[in-house]
Amino acid sequence: MKAHYARYGVPKVLVSDCGPQYTSTSFSQFMKHWGITHVRSSPGHQQANGKAESAVKVVKNMMKRCLIDHENQYEGLLELRNSPRQDGIIPAQVMFQREIRTLLPSLKMRNPDLTNIQKKKIEHNRKVKQQFDKKAKDMHPFQRHQTVYYQNSDKPGWNPGRITDRISDRSYDVEGETGDTYTRKRVHLRPKHTPFKSRIQVDDDVMPAVELPHSPQTDESKNSPPLLDQRSGAHSDTRKTHITRSGRVVRKPDKYTL
Repeated sequence: MKAHYARYGVPKVLVSDCGPQYTSTSFSQFMKHWGITHVRSSPGHQQANGKAESAVKVVKNMMKRCLIDHENQYEGLLELRNSPRQDGIIPAQVMFQREIRTLLPSLKMRNPDLTNIQKKKIEHNRKVKQQFDKKAKDMHPFQRHQTVYYQNSDKPGWNPGRITDRISDRSYDVEGETGDTYTRKRVHLRPKHTPFKSRIQVDDDVMPAVELPHSPQTDESKNSPPLLDQRSGAHSDTRKTHITRSGRVVRKPDKYTL
């Protein structure tokens, strides 16, 4: 990072995921020393890192075309960085405040008009927000120390936790039952009083199967002939029960033993 800062200058804001290399104390001190505001995106939420995801998709498609056409990938990157985007802004002009020379023949380059770049960017962001708000809705914010359920990519389902801090309007730090802290978006959080279909019930965690004790057999039962319906006897012998942690006895229905 120091090499990039020395070449292009120090940025004001750095956006990254919540990897261990970005959440350490040494990295926080590094950001503070360079005067950079560090913004962490929630893991498992592609919309939080949409710019990077879109840039990777565009570069991958360009490199695939270069591979198919047997073209130089660096020439493709050069043309990509000097091509206008959807909002009419050229990335190279924003970075270097000038047009860069490419292999395509062109007229004498003029000094670019950069006065309207910021206005174009604001207008483009406004249109994107307008389209997104058509299908979006505001969600109720959480308060500190509020108990919630959160989704974790390592553990399926909803896990109980507690809000420890609010990072932004839609990002929260959640403390799990093990004491670990996770950063989650509002879409990955639910109030704890809300019922969930995917919530793991305590009764589902059953103890090993045990057989109920049989009554002692008498001499008459030992000497009695076998029943005509052998299937009924087989069901009574093979039927097992499960006892849950709460003490509830679960008996398997007869239809599953036919």
